[in-house]
Amino acid sequence: MKFDTLEDFSTITGVGVSVMDNMGELRYVTSAYERCEKTLSYVSKLLDNKELCRISAIYNSYQSKRFGGRFIFYCPRGFVFFASPLIRGGKHDLSIIGGPVLMSEYDDYIEVDIAKQAEVFDKSELLETLSCVPVKSVRTVTALSEQLFVNALHLSDDDYLTAMDTGSSDQLREYMQSIDGVPGREDNYQAEQEQKLIKALAQRDEDPARALLNSIIGHILFHSGKNLELVRSKMLEFTVLLSQTAMKKPGVDMDYIFGRDNAVLSEIDNLESMDRIVAWLNGLMSRFSEYIFNKNSQPDIVYKTISFMRQNYWRDDINLEEMARSAQVTAPYLSRIFKLKTGHTISNYLNMVRVAESKRLMEDQSLNTLMISGMVGFKDPSYFTKVFKKCEGISPLSYKRHIAEKAAGDG
Repeated sequence: MKFDTLEDFSTITGVGVSVMDNMGELRYVTSAYERCEKTLSYVSKLLDNKELCRISAIYNSYQSKRFGGRFIFYCPRGFVFFASPLIRGGKHDLSIIGGPVLMSEYDDYIEVDIAKQAEVFDKSELLETLSCVPVKSVRTVTALSEQLFVNALHLSDDDYLTAMDTGSSDQLREYMQSIDGVPGREDNYQAEQEQKLIKALAQRDEDPARALLNSIIGHILFHSGKNLELVRSKMLEFTVLLSQTAMKKPGVDMDYIFGRDNAVLSEIDNLESMDRIVAWLNGLMSRFSEYIFNKNSQPDIVYKTISFMRQNYWRDDINLEEMARSAQVTAPYLSRIFKLKTGHTISNYLNMVRVAESKRLMEDQSLNTLMISGMVGFKDPSYFTKVFKKCEGISPLSYKRHIAEKAAGDG
């Protein structure tokens, strides 16, 4: 797919544009975005939130489909982005994301978003780095979002609008009014309760946190009436808040709480009654609360095991007994609980971790698949090929060749 119109958009507006897949990988960037990459990396390193920003972009790209093809959001670095989904073959597999931009002056941004999170930084250096990020008003950002949506229409299927919530413009305006510093929001109850919830979670204050969770959920259900789409939208927004809070806690396994590859997001679209929405949310809240408040629970055993895998995947001598010792349980109990909680056997999950790491290593063209198989813990290269093909649908050699061809084409 050619994205020449996106480069035109950047040239006219001075705002960067990127195309991202559902795993958070960038598939295309404009020249204006490239000029900002150093700034994005600089601020992410300063705030230590690169992975959180990637997760936020994924979640908010899903929101763009839910909000009629346009969605404006803050990333954890404090920059503003706006997203529109691409619908190809009836599937939302790519998203166009405009930004970064700022809706406040550089000094205000540094005072509000940087100084409160970073203890030490060079303000002069930061100001110089920020110079490539355009400053736009709320009205201009909204107009830019609309124009990006037009590009998404052009690049997507002819029946694009049937996949969108075309009646969501009021929801979009309500969302924009909820952004800090933008006047017009009449009901601040939910925002206030959410801030109290974040504080309670940070302090591990269980009873107030559970009460606040129930209060926020009740508020969403009560004020959304029988509008299922609005309930789903608000529940997803609340889920994003929870995920961003969870990401800040060390050792959290996002796959367990929110589903592998953020499967929870796709589940929301299939909830067609209020009862199913409440049941789904109760399940999510149960997993979230179980991790946050019960460190001796079965999920904690699973988290410890997965953490052990991710730290030791490169070893070819990992065994069940060693993982059980790290989680302080017996091997048979660990095997049973792990399968119950994740739906995977320990060996299968370890293979998935190893394959995921091998895909990252394949981006280095100096490494061949034989070397990579050993680096991710496979003694037998043929077994590595078998496992990789089972997980990815193609052989490691074909996958690596595809990466090389793509890199050559982009160059």
